[in-house]
Order: sequence, then structure tokens, then C-alpha cells
Amino acid sequence: MKINIDRSGDLSALFAMRANPWAPRYEPDLWNDRSEGAFASLIDRHFYFLKRTLKLFDLREGTVGLSQLFNRFDTVDIASKTGVPVDFVSQIRGDVMSFLRSTMYSTNCYAYTLNIRDGHPPGSKLFPGQLAQRHTNPVVPWEGDIDQVVEGAIRDGLRLFDGDPLNDKIPETFYLAALHERPQQGGKQCDYHFLRIDRHGGVSHKNGHGYVTNLDYGGAEIVDPFNDAVLPGYRYHAAFLVPCVMT
Repeated sequence: MKINIDRSGDLSALFAMRANPWAPRYEPDLWNDRSEGAFASLIDRHFYFLKRTLKLFDLREGTVGLSQLFNRFDTVDIASKTGVPVDFVSQIRGDVMSFLRSTMYSTNCYAYTLNIRDGHPPGSKLFPGQLAQRHTNPVVPWEGDIDQVVEGAIRDGLRLFDGDPLNDKIPETFYLAALHERPQQGGKQCDYHFLRIDRHGGVSHKNGHGYVTNLDYGGAEIVDPFNDAVLPGYRYHAAFLVPCVMT
């Protein structure tokens, strides 16, 4: 039966038709193990110190930069270069790393789509192609090219799906994912975002180090990730088959 989306009615029938026993369950509590507000409050309290320190060590702002700072440099080095007491740096390191070691702050949209919760460095964001390269060549840096994302995902074992993702049969041991692209514009480089179809047939995603949710940026439940805009400025680019095991 062909799926036609009726957004005005009950979506349970649609989700039931799209359900896939091979797909991961939608279990946001397993991923949302920290509070975004609490971490933001911590950063605000030490904003000027952290901003200045990241600049001194030539690291970008944000959680990835903080992860690089506290993973690459020891407390004494940071204290010496910034001119602040070692005890102060040690306290901030402990507070920041307690967040970055959590599932929420060591995973992103791609890790969530692949359902890989563990094994990531604190504060990291898994990039397509990184799984294939982790034990061989150095990871190729993100260059703002959507083709790099597609090629990396394929190297990691995903398959491009050229059928109708809403209606065509999905092969056993696979589930569907959608890749969205934000084209380069206004001085911002291209960006990407992944979403997945969950076991019950609904759609969910994780925006960077934010919460796992089944809602779009406007607070509406996501219905069609292969056509609808989910984040501002992003648009659908491609569908993938993700290999999985039954859990």
C-alpha cells in the first residue's frame, strides 16, 4: 500500500506502516543525560577565561574546542599560559569534562543516526568517514563539502537509497536515514544534518550536542524527513540505508 501523508489526522497509522523491527528504538532518555541549561550556565560563569584561553591555544570556540583544550593540554600548561592559578584551572577542567564525558556531549546527529552511544572522545562529534578511518588513515578534516559527507558515510558502511523512502520496501537488517544540507550562504560554509526512521516508524534526530528529539525547530513532530525542513536553512539531500543488528 502506498503511503500518503495526511498531517491533519492521527499519525499512528502512518508510523505503524513505516515501522521497522531492525531500526533502533526511540529512547531519548538514554542520550539526554545532561542539561543543556546547566552546561550553558557553567560556560557563562567562566566565559571570558574560556574564550581567551581558546584563543591563546588557537582553538575554536564551542564544545569541540573545549574538548581539544582539556584533552591535549595539562592543567599546568594551561595555567602557565593564561597566568591563572593551577587550582582554578583544575576546577574548571573537572567541571567542563564532567559534561563532555557524558553521552549528550560526546555524540551528535551522525552518531545518533548510527545508534552509537559509546566509545567517543569527550566533547567529540563523529564525522562521516571517521569510522572507516579510525584505525587506518588520519581523519580528513571537514571542508564544507556535502559530497565529502556522502562519500564518508558510504565508506562507513551506509548505502545510498535511490528508491522512494516513503513507500519502497527496506531490505532486512537495514533502516532508513535522511541527510539534510545547509548550503553555503552568508559567509557560512555548508553544513549537514542526519535524521533516522525509528523502530516504531517515527522520526528522530540529535542536533549537535543538543537533545535527542522527534520535533523540528518549530516544535512540531517530524513526519517526512525526506521533504520537510527540520532545521532553519536546511533541506533534504539524500536517503541512506544504515546497516544494523536486531536489538
